[in-house]
Amino acid sequence: DLRKNVIVGVEALVRWKHPARGLLSPAEFIAIAEESDLIDQLGAYVRQSACSQYQIWQARGVAPPRMALNVSGKELMRNTFVDEFMQTLSDFGIKPTAIELEITESLLVDISGPVNAALQHLRQAGVRIAVDDFGTGYSSLSYLAQLPFDVLKIDQSFVAEIGKPLETYGIVSVIIDIAHHLRKTVCAEGVENEAQLSFLRERGCEEVQGFLLSKPLSVEEYENFSNQQHNHIKI
Repeated sequence: DLRKNVIVGVEALVRWKHPARGLLSPAEFIAIAEESDLIDQLGAYVRQSACSQYQIWQARGVAPPRMALNVSGKELMRNTFVDEFMQTLSDFGIKPTAIELEITESLLVDISGPVNAALQHLRQAGVRIAVDDFGTGYSSLSYLAQLPFDVLKIDQSFVAEIGKPLETYGIVSVIIDIAHHLRKTVCAEGVENEAQLSFLRERGCEEVQGFLLSKPLSVEEYENFSNQQHNHIKI
């Protein structure tokens, strides 16, 4: 949080420890999981694992205020997803307000479809909804105000252009202005240097994430980081 200089959340991301290729990022296997219909099993596993860990962190007093989880459009289209997800939170004693679900911008094309209905129910229950990688999809500004979400996450490809010729990163300012007019929170992804941070702070961006704050951490590394920082970080 750039206004208070405090850590307000973590994002749980799945990795594949491949026996031959090493650690693989989601970009290398999520699309295949969706095509092969394994995404339901994978998504359920990730949510169960993340919620179990968050419960442990709560008991140890090191839980961040919010944990973000990514969810696939295929999962949201299942009419049982909302009930199953809320049951998972209940099983681990996690309040819905402690969870942020991240969806891609491309899922918001049909504002009257099952995905929209699922998001409406989740928001009503207290779950925070974030639109991930905003600016890379094809959503229309004409219906953006009708969509059920709380946070716009600026894609890191735009953040990486900050400091270069203005025309290459002016879209960052535009996205921030649009979000604020819609009374949404803005989170910039992939912040890696002080120049990017200063620009975003000056433009009124509320939240940032990226290597400038911390590299991706294991469970044990996060606990050490939290204990050292006491949830405060100087940025």
